[in-house]
Amino acid sequence: MSYIYEVIKFNDALPVKIFIHQINNVQSHWHESIEILFVTKGSVELVLSGKLFNLKEDDLIIINSKEIHSVKSNEENTAIALQIDLNKLDFLYEGIDKINFDCKSFEYKKEDDRFNLIRSILAQIIYFYMKENNGYKLKINSLLNELIYIIVNRFKSNVEDVYDKKSYKHLERLDRVITYLKENYNKEITLSNIAKMEYLSPQYFSKFFEKHMGVNFLTYLNSLRLDHAVKDLISTDYNIIDIASNNGFANVKSFTHLFKISYNDTPSNYRKKLYNANKLVNKNENKGINYFEFNANKHMDFILKYINNENKSDLKNTNMVNKIDNSISVDLDRSTKKLNHSWKSLITIGKAKEGLFNEVQKQLIEIQNKIGFKYIRFHGIFDDDMMVYDEDENGNLIFNYTYIDRLFDFLLSIKLKPFLELGFMPSKLALDKNKKMFYTNSIISKPKKISLWNELVEKLIEHCINRYGMAEVLTWHFEVWNEPDIESAFGFEENYYYEFFKETYKTIKNINDKLKVGGPSILGYTILKNNWMDEYIKYCIDNKCRPDFISFHSYPIGCYQMNELLNQSMDSPYKGSLFIDSNEGYLKELIIKLKKKLKKYELDKIEIYMTEWNSTASHRDLTNDTLYKSSYVCKNILENIDTIDGFGYWVASDLIEESIVENDIFHGGLGMITTNGIKKPAYYAYELLSRLGNELIEQGDGYFITKNFDEYEIMIYNYCHFDNIYLNGDTSHINKYNRYEVFRKCEKCISIELNNLKSSNYLIREYTISKDYGSAYDTWIKMNHPNYIDEEDVTYINNNSTPKIKKYNEYIKKKYCIRSILESHEVKIYTIKPIY
Repeated sequence: MSYIYEVIKFNDALPVKIFIHQINNVQSHWHESIEILFVTKGSVELVLSGKLFNLKEDDLIIINSKEIHSVKSNEENTAIALQIDLNKLDFLYEGIDKINFDCKSFEYKKEDDRFNLIRSILAQIIYFYMKENNGYKLKINSLLNELIYIIVNRFKSNVEDVYDKKSYKHLERLDRVITYLKENYNKEITLSNIAKMEYLSPQYFSKFFEKHMGVNFLTYLNSLRLDHAVKDLISTDYNIIDIASNNGFANVKSFTHLFKISYNDTPSNYRKKLYNANKLVNKNENKGINYFEFNANKHMDFILKYINNENKSDLKNTNMVNKIDNSISVDLDRSTKKLNHSWKSLITIGKAKEGLFNEVQKQLIEIQNKIGFKYIRFHGIFDDDMMVYDEDENGNLIFNYTYIDRLFDFLLSIKLKPFLELGFMPSKLALDKNKKMFYTNSIISKPKKISLWNELVEKLIEHCINRYGMAEVLTWHFEVWNEPDIESAFGFEENYYYEFFKETYKTIKNINDKLKVGGPSILGYTILKNNWMDEYIKYCIDNKCRPDFISFHSYPIGCYQMNELLNQSMDSPYKGSLFIDSNEGYLKELIIKLKKKLKKYELDKIEIYMTEWNSTASHRDLTNDTLYKSSYVCKNILENIDTIDGFGYWVASDLIEESIVENDIFHGGLGMITTNGIKKPAYYAYELLSRLGNELIEQGDGYFITKNFDEYEIMIYNYCHFDNIYLNGDTSHINKYNRYEVFRKCEKCISIELNNLKSSNYLIREYTISKDYGSAYDTWIKMNHPNYIDEEDVTYINNNSTPKIKKYNEYIKKKYCIRSILESHEVKIYTIKPIY
């Protein structure tokens, strides 16, 4: 029999590794830990110490330490595996690591209470492991101790040794060899050297290795190196030569040859397919041996069926609130830093045509009156519904600017300048009219003739100059296309975008070299994961079309989640898929990475605009309507304040036709304001941010202190991220009427001591966004969540979901202390102004 040793690395706080698997084919292996294998769906074949067992749904078995086993299945299945390090429990039960267990549920009646109890404990361990709420490790250890207590007392075997000494000797030798190979795969390794290490002849060792591993030594070593090389192809932008060298291959030729044998492709083509065809695989390090680990959290419902009602209520009761105390002392006389509040540079709406809708215009007027942005960006200036481009029967071009004039006239009247995304393609100009995006179609084809596209762009800009004047248009920004890095969505094949950008750039610069042209408007995911941006910049430098500004988008999207998102049709019905990264500092990390790339090409002074950003890319994420969005907006703007030149929150209004307009008002839209004009917490976050001063005194975790002449502003917020279950796409704990169970719960007690205030009378204002104040969704819930909302209801909800305002006068003698307890997602701002 062939078998290999699996090295399992345990967390210091938890002597257990927990997996939810879809089992395909797991080769023979063994490990020091015991393993509980629990089949919750389908069936699998387990070969354990040479014996075949067929495990069906609800079956469980304990695999003892050092028992050689393999698992396979040809059908859809789900299995839970717990690998437990009994060595760490020896202080509780001496000699526990020497015990063997005889626990096979399929040898007993299905209703046996012993196994039902084990199933329930396993399900609870999985739940708390995935939920990761406050104190979850304590709870898991408690459940683990209960589980071990049951199996020690109910399933302890009288058999002292399930493997013979000869086999054990082989295991020890293979353990040494494989551990060495895993630690030194990237170095020069020969069979002779390994044989010498084991005091064996090369011939004997070669036969020994192949007999017990099922493959020869070189094949195993190369497969190990290939596995690491594939990870580098996926997760780094190293070139192929470096990847080959870094992973122990003699040269690129041998690496490419072996790669083609295993993957039927060259490394470079394979990488290109991963990025451009979106076939990225989520590979977690140290995840165990050759299991296919799928998105476990999408299947939480099957876990709950094993938990009895009493324990189900315990799940809710044990969802504890984490309490954080934060005390800060601030010297108000310290030097300050000037703030430009670049987050106010840019706001967005969906499409150009939507900017002509009466409701959208009303919302923009309200936004400008209360907040006041400088630029506005939108898709679709050249979409067919804007009626800009036409051709007569002789192929003569016809341009019509009626709708564009109406749109731009309105925007300029409310002091919003166009940040003009040049897209998409008029149908009569498109090479492929059937290449479309969105519910109301936008054609995303390349032009049938680049000269016609250039003329379209040229005539539009010349028209705008004639109508609004050169001085005005020189203040605008022209962004070439949208997300060209995503070939399966907006992108052009074979990097055609680079040429497309160059042609557009030169067309605009020929009108006036001072007109601002930029791009490439790519996803942050692309910046973090590959070298698309580098190739774009190098092309622009080489072809003398250096952009005047760089634009990008930020949606916290993980690797395998990106794959799902791009394969979901934008006009298909919502299927509940969510695409959220677990990294709370995603935006900060993204901006740092982008700036490092730009500095490498001496572009560290170039303007940078984030022309789209939000917590999710989904127009149907139910958390978008909740209080969560207020703290999300404040956290990300304040942590990254003025690090870039514009933050274009996507979007201002839920009235957006990328997907079908929903009947439900609170349907999880991305907007700050609902389709019928109800202001959501994200809107009020912006309103409170606009009260900050223009000098920064101090900032830190959850607080931001500014001044404006003799007035001080103190913003505090309590950001709570999603729990692991929701992050990975499981929506079983959220519905229309209950949307807060998907967050980690945290209560923050914050105390800020302000020192060196001038002794005087002060007017203090306190503004609060909470579930009771500033959250329209929660007001709607209190109204018994009516399905139909009329104008009276809209007025009522808006009037009853504004931020809470408290005002009071107080004489302050040099020192003032702000103390507040913030519930999850709450935001507050205090203004302190002297009274003369």
